[in-house]
Parts: sequence; C-alpha cells; structure tokens
Amino acid sequence: MAPKNEEELTVALELLESVLEGTSDAILILDKNEDIIRINQSFEQMFGWSVRELQENELKTRIIIPSEHEKEVDGIIHHLKSGGSLPIHNTQRLRKSAEKIDVSISYSSIKDLEGEVIGFVLIYRDITRQKKVERALRESEAKYRVIAEHSTDLMVVLDTKGRVLYASPSHHYVLGFEVQYVHKHMLSHIHQEDIDRFIDTYKSAVIEKKSFKIDVRIKHANGSWIDIEMSGVPVINEKDEIESIVMIGRDMTKKKQAEEMMRKSEKLSVLGELAAGVAHEIRNPLTSLKGFAQLLKEAKDEMKMEYIDIMLSELDRINDIVGELMLVAKPQAVQYEYRNFNELLYSVVRLLDTQAIMKNIQIKCDIDSNLPPVYCVGNQMKQLFINLLKNSIEAMDNGGLIQLTAFYQNGNVRAILEDEGGGIPKDRLTTLGEPFYTTKEKGTGLGLMVCFSIVKEHRGSIQFFSEEGRGTRVEIQLPISADDRLT
Repeated sequence: MAPKNEEELTVALELLESVLEGTSDAILILDKNEDIIRINQSFEQMFGWSVRELQENELKTRIIIPSEHEKEVDGIIHHLKSGGSLPIHNTQRLRKSAEKIDVSISYSSIKDLEGEVIGFVLIYRDITRQKKVERALRESEAKYRVIAEHSTDLMVVLDTKGRVLYASPSHHYVLGFEVQYVHKHMLSHIHQEDIDRFIDTYKSAVIEKKSFKIDVRIKHANGSWIDIEMSGVPVINEKDEIESIVMIGRDMTKKKQAEEMMRKSEKLSVLGELAAGVAHEIRNPLTSLKGFAQLLKEAKDEMKMEYIDIMLSELDRINDIVGELMLVAKPQAVQYEYRNFNELLYSVVRLLDTQAIMKNIQIKCDIDSNLPPVYCVGNQMKQLFINLLKNSIEAMDNGGLIQLTAFYQNGNVRAILEDEGGGIPKDRLTTLGEPFYTTKEKGTGLGLMVCFSIVKEHRGSIQFFSEEGRGTRVEIQLPISADDRLT
C-alpha cells in the first residue's frame, strides 16, 4: 500500500503545482511563523519580488504591506492562527517599485491531521483597474450631483414605468414645489392637453431606446402655467437594457415672452410699410366719393340713387381695406381656433396687392377652394404670410410675377410662394431665420425669425429654395387639426 500512497501523493503534488502556476492570481504559502513555503510566478509578476529576494530581506513578505495596514494584517494573522479564514478582503499592497496597488486577498489556514494550524494560504487578485473605475464613477457622480443640486434647470431621473427616482432641488425654485412632492405628483401637474403626448413620447423612448425633446406646460404651485422644454436621454446598461431616463427641463416662459415682444416689434415695422400702400388704395375711392358728392348737389332725384349706390360701394371698399389693416394691427390673445384658410390667404393678398401694383408686380393665386379649416392663431398666420409676401415684393425691383399656391395633402395644408426676385446666395440659405442676419440693405433679419418662430409654434415646417438671379421658393406645411399639431 505504501507505494500506492506515494504515487497518489505525487499526483496530488503535481496537480497542486499546475494550479499554482496555471492561475493569474498571486499565491503565497506561509508557515505559522510567516516564513515563505511557496510563491507562484504570478506573485513574482504582480509584486516584482523573487523568492530569494524576499527570503534575504529582513521584513520578508511584510515588505509588500504598507505601514498604515500593518495593524490590520496583525489582526488577520491572529484570526488565522485561531483556525479562522477571511474569504475576501479588499486592501492595498506595495510593489517592489513602491507603487501601491489595490488588491483583493483571500486568507485561509492550513491544518495538520490533528487540526493544528501549521500555515496560511494567501491568494491575491489585482483590482487596481476596477478600483480606478469605481473611484472615477464616484467622482463623476459627485460632480454631476453638484451640477444637479445647483442648476436652475429641472433634472429628473425616472424608471421605465415613469416613476420618479430623483428630482433636483431646482423644482422648488422653478415650480414652487418641494422635491418630495415632485416624486409623487409630477405627472399630475402636466397640462391635460399635453399629458397624453408626453406619455406617448416617453413610452416610445423606452421602447425604441432613443432620446427625445418635447414642450409641455407644467402647473406652478401658485396655479399659473410654465412652458417647459424637456429633453430626455435613456441610460442603457451593459445588457442593452434601459435602466432609467434622465430628463432635463428648461423654463421657456421668458424666452417665449421675448419672442412675442419680437413679433409685436416686427408687426409694427410691417404696418408702417403697409400704411403707404393702404393710403394710396384709400385715396382712389375717396376721390370718387368727393366727385359724386359734388354731383349729388346738382343731380336729379332719379340719378341720386345711382350715385349713392356707387358711393356706398366705395365706402365698403375702404372699410374692407381698413378692417384688414386693423385686424393685423390689433393685439390679440394667443388663442388657437379653426380658421378658414382661403379667406386668410386672400385677405393677406388684398392687403399687399396695392404695394405690388406700385412695383409692377402681379400676385397670382392658385388656392384650392376646398381647403379645410386650419387649427391656428389667425393673427400670427396673417403675419407669417404678410412677412413672406412682403419679402418677395421687396426682392423684385424690376416687376414680375409672384405665385401663391395652396392645397391639402396628407392631413396638412401646404402653401408655396414663388417669386422672380434676385434670389438668395447659397451660403446664406442656412442662416435664414437668425436675428440680425439679412440680405436686405436696411433689414434686421427679425421678419424671417418671426416666421420661423410662428411655424414652429404651429408644429409645422418651412423651407427655402433659391438660386441667385432666378428667384426664391418658400414651402410651408401646417397640420390642420389640433391633434396633429401636438404630435
């Protein structure tokens, strides 16, 4: 039996050796006096010390222990000598170069057949990279928390079911609510006209794992409504699953008020220019009225009725012109309603027709008589087309034709305005709509900025196509219904 036992022992030792040298973990085997019995190659590679160097060193394996961890090690050794073990212990050790590294150490005791502790096995794993990542994440989280805690933007983290996981303190400053209240009642304070659109957008972002941007109205603690522009970004883990959605909201109320002031300023500028054309248009019927009034003094009774009919017709014409001008000039509350788009476009053409005729320009209309009503702010729509039509007239110094086309297509009204002006340089097409950027000698660029703003407010689109010397084409698309406008 002895040879067989020796053979089994030899096999066991060979297996142990293959384990020692086959692992990437550093292994250190000590006797109960902490003298080295065995270290593997991974230990030498991890710490830079050979067995001989450690045995010749006065501190032996204690040389890899930083001074601040010596008492900690004494406690662990005492625990091991009493027969205990320590499966995982994260700490730091020293390389031969004096560089500190983060390690995870597994401690266990070696016992003889009688159960007496005769040594220890220490297994080291280098976790420096992992710890660096953890520290970087903690530092990053701390930085972003500082930003979140002191930003005036609304920051919210929601889970995939829309439950609030985090809300920044700025909610109290912007909306007047305490953060704890936001956690429970955020969705209930979104405007009823916006809530379904918000929920649909959120669900779509979760399903498609994509970012989104949406404008909503949120109720302030004082009962007023705040316009908030919200951007959402999904946080995706290593399994390609969404863990949460981070949303950042910005109070757009002041910006919208500024845009409204800009619109009113531009409107006054437009009205000033229209005044000359309107005055010319009114002067003609006034001349007729003056002449017929003189004829009435001398006319016979049977002629008076004919003269009076003509005078009344001219007065109606003056009333229409002044009415159109007043409708554009009169301040109105921003109120969406369904408007007859045919009448709206023709009223704009009537208002600018005289100005066009004075420059030998013909405005030709091809407007579908069956256009459906459009859900819009009528006053803003008029301002949009007045600005665009006026731009076309001012671009045509040598007369010509302006074509206005409008038709219904796939739930939208499409309006196309084409002129025969000098066109817009290609490099300036991309800057259209920016304030104070204009191709006109005395322009401010605010007119087109207002146009872009109005179209955006109505959830539509506007595009410019132009070629120098060959005119400009403007294409506008507007959803006709309230539901389409909110998508």
